[in-house]
Amino acid sequence: PTSLAAPQAGPAIDASHAMMEPPPAKQPRPYVRPPADSRLAAGSGVYRKLLSVSTPRSAATLAAAAVTITCLVSRSAASRLVLHIMCFIGSPLEAF
Repeated sequence: PTSLAAPQAGPAIDASHAMMEPPPAKQPRPYVRPPADSRLAAGSGVYRKLLSVSTPRSAATLAAAAVTITCLVSRSAASRLVLHIMCFIGSPLEAF
């Protein structure tokens, strides 16, 4: 019997699968960017606020403000907050 499938160098193909065509090639998924003049590209609303807060200087300012306000409200809560901040900062340095 003659086979219409092209000979392959791989493992032997049984008779029931000899006529099957190979799977289609996988296409890479496109990377979609927002248009340059859109609100997402410029950064607006909550997204823009999160970007502005994500700098180390503003994070330190927020931490200092949180500790100050908590000290005025409750000393025990302030001590827990300071402990959490110290552990958060010290945890990456723990390995060294």
